[in-house]
Amino acid sequence: MIIETNTYISKYKEIQKYLEESLDHRNSIEDLVKKNWKENSIEYPTLYSIVLSVASSSVEIERTFSGAKLLVTDNRSNLVWERIEQCVLLREWVNISRVDIVENSVIFIIQIFQK
Repeated sequence: MIIETNTYISKYKEIQKYLEESLDHRNSIEDLVKKNWKENSIEYPTLYSIVLSVASSSVEIERTFSGAKLLVTDNRSNLVWERIEQCVLLREWVNISRVDIVENSVIFIIQIFQK
């Protein structure tokens, strides 16, 4: 239990540090994607694994869209696109087992409070 808590705190601090960095110190998004995530993998291992968890086949993408269709029902038709996207991403991260539910919750909560 203590090890899990320490892991959770460590990953939370990593994400928080990344979000608090000045934008002036970050490279452009294009540079991050093309060049720097490999270099950033040591400093941000959790984020690195998330960035690289891209769907490897069209079947996975189709499954994701089907899941989004099931999320937006008549009762939830007022959901804004950002919330739908966050729910779909959270579900995908949990399903592919790249990170556990606690890590995804931290990322999701941080994203909400950053807006």
